[in-house]
Amino acid sequence: MVPNETLELIRFNQFWEKDDKTGDRLPYLDSIYEKKIVDNTVRWTALRAGDLDYINQPPNSIVARELEKPTPGIVTVSNKPLGFQSIWFNVKKPPFDNKKVRQAVAYAMDKKEVVKGAHWGWRSEQ
Repeated sequence: MVPNETLELIRFNQFWEKDDKTGDRLPYLDSIYEKKIVDNTVRWTALRAGDLDYINQPPNSIVARELEKPTPGIVTVSNKPLGFQSIWFNVKKPPFDNKKVRQAVAYAMDKKEVVKGAHWGWRSEQ
């Protein structure tokens, strides 16, 4: 998909399966309309305005704010932040060619604060 391109998925009316409990034909939706909006702010604004029912991968800054103070009518679902955070040193050049310097940096760094900052204030225990 290219930005602002749309996709519409329409239910196949000859689908044979039915809901065991209600007897209703599946799937329940007649169609799904998707529009790719690459700008995070535009996507979030469209959701808040009611132009969209769902957005995927909202900006981390917005999710962090929504977890603290939710917007009425919007449900924010968040998993624990996933990812691999690391700091790389060029160990062939001073001062990081010295193992003791690298150890000193590792001991001096508050790793929980680094992770918290990398994930917009989310804590690993959330």
